Amino acid sequence: MNNFYPKSPLRWVLSLALLIFLMPFVKAQADISVSIRSNSPTYASYTFVTLFVTIKNNGTATATGVNCNFPFPANASSNCTAASVGVWRNWEPAGLWAIGNLAAGDSATLQATLFTLGTNTIVATPSVSSTSTDPILTNNTATITLNKGTQAAFLDCGSIINPPAGGDSVDVELSITMANPEVNYNQVASMVIALKNNSSKAASGVKVKINLPSSLQYSAHDVAGLGVFDPVTGLWDIGQLTAFANRAMTLNATVKQGGINKVTGQVTACVEPDVDSQPNNFNPTLGARQDDESVFNLTGLLVDNAMTAAVAAGTPSQLRVGDTVTFICTLTNTGPTRGDGTKIRAYVPLGFSYVSSSATIGVYDESVGVWLLSKTPDPTTGNKPGFTIQPNTSQQL
Repeated sequence: MNNFYPKSPLRWVLSLALLIFLMPFVKAQADISVSIRSNSPTYASYTFVTLFVTIKNNGTATATGVNCNFPFPANASSNCTAASVGVWRNWEPAGLWAIGNLAAGDSATLQATLFTLGTNTIVATPSVSSTSTDPILTNNTATITLNKGTQAAFLDCGSIINPPAGGDSVDVELSITMANPEVNYNQVASMVIALKNNSSKAASGVKVKINLPSSLQYSAHDVAGLGVFDPVTGLWDIGQLTAFANRAMTLNATVKQGGINKVTGQVTACVEPDVDSQPNNFNPTLGARQDDESVFNLTGLLVDNAMTAAVAAGTPSQLRVGDTVTFICTLTNTGPTRGDGTKIRAYVPLGFSYVSSSATIGVYDESVGVWLLSKTPDPTTGNKPGFTIQPNTSQQL
């Protein structure tokens, strides 16, 4: 065994020189591979899920004539498709992605958003080929199986979102919630802006932009020491969001308009790439389509009630003792929202005695002279409940 090694420094030098001389004659080769992943492991029926097919040249030579066959699953159809390199030929029977040449170490990504059907699983299997010699063929096919479950975030194909290798990416998710999304006009609404990192890698340089409409007047906020919020710009600078961490901010605003008040939020900055979202690309016209965006509709309750009273048509102008008269009370709500707990005081005029009544909603309590929903007291409060009048409607007693 010892005879294998050179026994003098000169032999060592000669062996090294021979090795350096032979190295240029080792033929460089391409090695293309395919991988596939999705923006969600599950999908809901008749919604959307996005698949990412990545072709990479792992070899030391340029791969020529690279093509990827990507037949869409039978239980899904294409909504939109975009490629970072090459051309997607959707007219090909098997779905051909013509990439062309791919230099050593380079990669290309195809992003395909699919409309799902009602079946239990989706299976997608892309395969890659080239005109170059490929020494490793075991990595030329990949398969992904998605299970029916929760809905995935919708990603359009306006621009390619390249999902890097799992260990290099994060998954930041934003939500805006309230215990009760309905608040009376001129009252304070308290919203919770929550951000979480669903990945095992820390997200750094994270910033969130919250947009309050002019109909909501900022009053206070509390970030609990987790970053800094500027109420003027609506920017919440969080900084680092460690693996699987959560951050929450309470934001209070006074409702200054009845009807729907739309609050929007989006992640505007993150150093690491997000596996299923792209920061700062929120489109208010399209709404929240990625999980780093959120839209919350806060209803400001405001009514505008008006009352009229009249006698029924045909009532004579002069009445005799014993005549029966029908009085008609009309309530109209011209406000932007419904009115809950409505009660109307409607006394029987002096000189008259009550006979009967009917109402388009609720009942008339002749004992107290009130038009309400029910004469039966609420077991908790002891009050007789009022009725709800919807916006732009009228009710009659």
